[in-house]
Amino acid sequence: SGCVWEDVGLAPMYSEGYVIVEGNLYYADENGFFIRDTVEGSLTFGYDGRYTSGNAALDGFVSAVIADLTEVNSYEDTSELLRSVYDYCCESFSFAERNIYGVGARGWEMSEALTMFEYKSGNSYGYTAVFWALARGLGYEAQAVNGSYGDDNLSHAWVEIEIDGEGYVFDPAAQAGAFEEAEPGRD
Repeated sequence: SGCVWEDVGLAPMYSEGYVIVEGNLYYADENGFFIRDTVEGSLTFGYDGRYTSGNAALDGFVSAVIADLTEVNSYEDTSELLRSVYDYCCESFSFAERNIYGVGARGWEMSEALTMFEYKSGNSYGYTAVFWALARGLGYEAQAVNGSYGDDNLSHAWVEIEIDGEGYVFDPAAQAGAFEEAEPGRD
């Protein structure tokens, strides 16, 4: 009392690579189907095929920002969208004293991103964490880095991303002028 479909010949919907649908990141395999329950590079994709940071609240914030940006603008490639995400980070938050972590500390990114999204303010760790989360939500294997700067070795954080074999440093807190020595608006 059923039927069996054979040789349906479904054409793949997507080319291999990252795909953003309604603000959510997916990865299409060589057959054009979304991967599920697996890792691609350093990014994890859940049972439904969506990228996940492992924190549903953070994933919701990331998805909402990316959906808003892609709804308003069309982008030729993800590098343009990455720039819009970076500008969003620089323009949407204000500076506030928050947690400071020791050089090389790990594991602060998710909590700082959530704090920044919720309270709309933070220090370089918050700016970094938001950009880190959004860049990963676009398919970039972003790394949040913390260290120090200046003659006084002041604590600071930034994001590093390798794009086409070349390393880039993104510092949304400095771009936003979140500390005295920064030059607001300087790329």
